Amino acid sequence: MAKILKTVRLSEEMISIINDQAGENFNAKLELLIQRCFLELPQVKKELAALSTKKRCEEELLNQIREDRKKQSERLKRLKLIIDNIEIELNQCYSLSKP
Repeated sequence: MAKILKTVRLSEEMISIINDQAGENFNAKLELLIQRCFLELPQVKKELAALSTKKRCEEELLNQIREDRKKQSERLKRLKLIIDNIEIELNQCYSLSKP
């Protein structure tokens, strides 16, 4: 492979990240890091797509749970109203039955 010399400017943080990689020298470390990222990219994209699909499914489930909760809350309000009405009627019956 022909070597082409190029100059790039990197932040101290990027230099530190590159220096933390395996390799004999800075150039080897940089090349290995780029190769690894390039080779891992398809798998990362697959994982991202899978996570995106999972997130969408979980959002749909959460929306369904919220809708069910809303319906149950409305039913509970109606039941409480029915119970209140029954109590009122019982109290009226009780008061009418008192001598």
